[in-house]
Amino acid sequence: MMLGMVIIGIISMNKIGGCLERNVKVSEPVLKNAENALYAVIGIANSIKTVAMLDDRKAQGEEIRNIEAARTGYKEAMAKLDELDKSEKGK
Repeated sequence: MMLGMVIIGIISMNKIGGCLERNVKVSEPVLKNAENALYAVIGIANSIKTVAMLDDRKAQGEEIRNIEAARTGYKEAMAKLDELDKSEKGK
């Protein structure tokens, strides 16, 4: 009886380990890239609000450069998300 419980426990722990490994290898990178995309969108929105409020052309130009940098970051994060989604791990 005890031996059967030990064997069932070991099998169950192996299944749990497999789920945790999947979370670390797949879910964590997906969440990180989604978070990067979110922060880029927030940065773009903040910069757009700042450009609308500023009268100084030089400061507006700096904010526009910030918008372009955030757009690049957003595109990179979304490309990585798309790549993970297409991989076998992401399915």
